[in-house]
Amino acid sequence: MNTLRNGLTTVVMAAFLGDYAHAAKGRRGKFRRAVRSLQEQTCNEWELIIVCDGCEIAWNEATGFAREDERVSVALLPKQPQWSSALRNYGIVKAEGEFITYLDTDDYFSREHIYNIRSTFVNEPLTDWLFFDDFVFDVRTNSWRKRNCYRNRRHQCGTSNIAHRKSLGVYWPKDGYLHDWYFIKALEKKSTAISSCLPGYYVCHIPQQYDV
Repeated sequence: MNTLRNGLTTVVMAAFLGDYAHAAKGRRGKFRRAVRSLQEQTCNEWELIIVCDGCEIAWNEATGFAREDERVSVALLPKQPQWSSALRNYGIVKAEGEFITYLDTDDYFSREHIYNIRSTFVNEPLTDWLFFDDFVFDVRTNSWRKRNCYRNRRHQCGTSNIAHRKSLGVYWPKDGYLHDWYFIKALEKKSTAISSCLPGYYVCHIPQQYDV
């Protein structure tokens, strides 16, 4: 079992940069943007675990970052079914951070996102997990707006809205499109000690709505 590093936040990224139905465009460029958003954080107490979903494109991109930044590590798993829980669970197992959160390859963090997560956990030591809003793009105004996310509504919460302590011992329980929902339900069953923090996650692609 890994020795946890106090105060460290592990970011788990499941990575597949190949084509599939309703995929974002320019996926390599968006992947680089996502990783750079971590490297530009105001808080440097983080590690990034990129778990490549049988994807050589993702592997080649990710290993380039890993060679340059010791905080980035990469694993290549055999191709999984779409929406598989295995990729993020692998990241949880390998995490050295006391806190865990998630980032999709086509999204990015604000510069304060890791600081907000870490400081909330540190200042509220009885909190086991966090739930927070995110930002989505409003095509009508051509600008970002905060989206209120509701953990008790399906399709109103996801990987962009959660962070948790590794010591809580919760893993992604099911495959499928609603895997985010089932994971949040697993967090609720394990502990009700939940807090919120300032949002800093930017959702850059919602199929058939926008892609920025």
